[in-house]
Amino acid sequence: MNVRLPLLLLLACICLSGLGFTYLLITQAEAQRKKLAQRLSKALKRHGEAAEEFTAPMRLAIPEVKRSLLARFAGLLGADLDRRDLYPIAWWLVPVIALVPARLIALLAEFLVGPTGIMLTAPACWLISVKYFQSRHARHVTILFQQFPDALAMIVRAVRVGIPLTEAIRAVAREAAEPTAGEFARLSDEISIGTQLD
Repeated sequence: MNVRLPLLLLLACICLSGLGFTYLLITQAEAQRKKLAQRLSKALKRHGEAAEEFTAPMRLAIPEVKRSLLARFAGLLGADLDRRDLYPIAWWLVPVIALVPARLIALLAEFLVGPTGIMLTAPACWLISVKYFQSRHARHVTILFQQFPDALAMIVRAVRVGIPLTEAIRAVAREAAEPTAGEFARLSDEISIGTQLD
């Protein structure tokens, strides 16, 4: 019993550290969201009623998307089925693979606290899956931000020589590196079917 007490305290400290880190991440995300909302409202306030007239049709034009049960389940795990190309393996394999380390964590907890430790399998599997998908999305966004200045420079140069903006976007989709080329290709496709550039 004396051997288990330090291990149990260590596990409790790790769990508390994880909860604290999660709270910190949520707080930072909420602060960024509020800051963005304030900047947007400040920008729209400058334009007054014209901005409201401009944004009102856009809000009405966006259809409410009904997600399938499979998409909802994938969303609970942190996967985005519309962005499957971000994942090197099939999204449904991630929770299956995550079962191995989750089961090892549950075995450790079972050793420390007894048979109730096996209940950690499902939460550990979920947490590992969510962290994997979050890391893939974060990596994608980081690469996009690194490549964005070059894409923006390409658009500026093209517009300066008289090429229309939509054609400049298509040129970025053809000539930029991935994942920027894919994002601009999606943007170009949406513009070509009539979606507003804004």
